[in-house]
Amino acid sequence: MEGFKLENKKISLTVESRDPLPRVLGNPNQLLQAFLQIVENAVDALQEIGGGRLQVSLWREANEVVVQFADSGPACAIPSASSILSTPPSRSAKAPASDSAPPTA
Repeated sequence: MEGFKLENKKISLTVESRDPLPRVLGNPNQLLQAFLQIVENAVDALQEIGGGRLQVSLWREANEVVVQFADSGPACAIPSASSILSTPPSRSAKAPASDSAPPTA
């Protein structure tokens, strides 16, 4: 994927981290690809209106890291996209979540 050249597109990018962030579980290449796709989509939308602001915010909530993408472009069904990344688990007695829905009566 090509690098983003925002200076000629009248788009400002701000990245803000409120807390020291822990390591997260996940494939670094897949996370990078997903985040770049979100940024690319925001840049495309902002270009259509002549520029704007893109903000990426990161913070910690309990044992998770939240990554939020927000832009000043036209509103859509989802005003901002957030990803919640789990940190390495501490010991827990909680059973893992199941992908299948429980049977209905």
